[in-house]
Amino acid sequence: MDWSVLRKATEEDYEKMEKAFDRFCRRHNLDPELMGGFNSIESVLEYDINQGGASAAGARYLRTLWRRIVKYTLKHPMAEGISHDTVGFTVR
Repeated sequence: MDWSVLRKATEEDYEKMEKAFDRFCRRHNLDPELMGGFNSIESVLEYDINQGGASAAGARYLRTLWRRIVKYTLKHPMAEGISHDTVGFTVR
């Protein structure tokens, strides 16, 4: 899979994504601090499933919500996140 670049990530993008991640975890009772300081929603959800906190269907629902939040936060309908200082999406 390749990463398609939409634009260069700014410091503001990083700050907004960090705040969105913290807010999302708080709202859905996911605590990345207790889970070893994970910094991605995928690792937090994987840990939660393995510890019996969520079902696979629940995790799919949370992933869908997270993808919407990323698009809204980065203000682009195709954005999937930040990688290598760029905002972009995965090309399959």
